[in-house]
Order: sequence, then C-alpha cells, then structure tokens
Amino acid sequence: MEFLTDIFSIELSIGLMIALFARQISTLGTGLLARLQKIGGRGVEKLQLRKFKYIKKVRYLAQNPVEVLHHSVRCYVFGLCFLLCCLFYLSLVISGPLKMMSDLPTSVQLFIEAPIFIFEVLWLKQREFARDLRIASERPYKRAEAKRKRQLSNCSVVAVCSNSHGPVFNATDADSCNDQLKGNAVEAELR
Repeated sequence: MEFLTDIFSIELSIGLMIALFARQISTLGTGLLARLQKIGGRGVEKLQLRKFKYIKKVRYLAQNPVEVLHHSVRCYVFGLCFLLCCLFYLSLVISGPLKMMSDLPTSVQLFIEAPIFIFEVLWLKQREFARDLRIASERPYKRAEAKRKRQLSNCSVVAVCSNSHGPVFNATDADSCNDQLKGNAVEAELR
C-alpha cells in the first residue's frame, strides 16, 4: 500500500508531467517572452541587454580554445560532483543516518538535500555555457568552409590554362578555381 502512495505522490506526478510535456513548456516560455516584448518597458530591455552581454561573452571566449576546453572540463567536474553527491546521499539513506528522513519537516528535508540541488544547478548552467562556447568556436570554421565551397561552385566551368608557351592542359574546374583563388596569373578561357 505504501508503494501506491509513493506512486501517486504530488512530487512524482509533477515530475512526470514536466517530463511528458517538456516541449510544450519550452514553447510556453518563448510565447511568454513574445508577449513581454509586446508589453515593452524596462524589464524587456534589461532581458535583451543581458542576452546581448551573454552572447558577446560567449563569442569573445570562443576565440580561445583553452577557454573552451576549460569550460568543458568544468562542466564535467560539476556533473561528477552532482553524481557523487547523489551517491553519497543515497548511501546515507541506505545505511541508516537518513533512513527516517521522510518523517522530518519539508523545510529540513530541503535543507539537507540542498547540496544536491546546488550542484545540479551549477552543472546545468555550466553545461549550457560550454555547449554555447563549443558551437560558437566551431562557427568560424564552418563559415570559412562554406565560403570556400561557394567560391568553388562559382567557378564550375572547364577552363584551358595557358602560359606564355600556349595552352598547357585542360584543367578541371577545381584546378582552375584554385589558380584563380590563389591569384596566379592564369587565363581561363570558356569553351
């Protein structure tokens, strides 16, 4: 009978609702922000300024690969601390000192479990920041790669390369584009 009361407890049902409707909750948050922007005022300006400062900080730190690595490692350290804290409290509950924790008032239970919540929040914030740093650090390489592909696709004709002695060979489009992009003195004639 205790099992059924645990299943139908309020905390478990709230947790299941959040897990099942996570996508809808996230769209609710974006909808709420959209409504706040319609209202206007200083609160929205402060939120936008805070977001701008965050993006500026991420872009600045993403230029340094050591900082990206440092924040990634820090994310794993916080995750490990959270996991170890959970295991420590689980061992305390199993071994006996916190076996009767359910009999304590809710405020005392929350105070005892506070380190778990603190490490979880630190880990989640650091994980989000490290993910943003990693994405921002990969972005310049992707831009350069896309630019290079665009330049090669713009030169997709077969050209005849010639020097002062006349035509040398029929070059492929990649060779002629590479010569054009490097700034070599190659004359490309269209067929």
